[in-house]
Amino acid sequence: MDYPYNLGPYSRTVSTASADAQRWFDRGLNWCFGYHHEEAVACFEKAIAADPHCAMAHWGVSYATGPNYNFPWHLMDPAGKAASLARAYDAARAALALIGGVSGPERVLIEALPARYPQRDPIDDQAPWNDGFADAMRRAHHAHPSDLDLRAIFVEAVLNCGAAISVRTRDKQGEKVF
Repeated sequence: MDYPYNLGPYSRTVSTASADAQRWFDRGLNWCFGYHHEEAVACFEKAIAADPHCAMAHWGVSYATGPNYNFPWHLMDPAGKAASLARAYDAARAALALIGGVSGPERVLIEALPARYPQRDPIDDQAPWNDGFADAMRRAHHAHPSDLDLRAIFVEAVLNCGAAISVRTRDKQGEKVF
């Protein structure tokens, strides 16, 4: 599989038996972390082509298609917002349908998507969805606090929402944690 970009060796193992699906998922995730969401979606779609049952590849399409720190909902034109939301919603539903064979961290990532995309049709102000997704990712992070990818996605979710969401919380001993 020729690919013109060397994204380095970073990998996040996902539930798939396909080496090609894993490779394309890793590329998509790396592009997400590099804020090149269009290329991320293209990579996740290749992961789906290699393994249509790879729930995390569908998660990737959903996650990368939606809003991000550099392109929030309110900057999207109405047609673009509607198309993005429909695609993200459908991919989230596909990931949820495949949730039975995934790991715990994969499950919480997938289960956070309905907070980000609670419906297929846009509304005037989707900012509350950002808050809901940040809350869902906070729970995901607390369930798997040593998972750095989950932490990064949680932090990005917080960056996408209003000032009412606080990143700081305390553990049972009173220590500051994310």
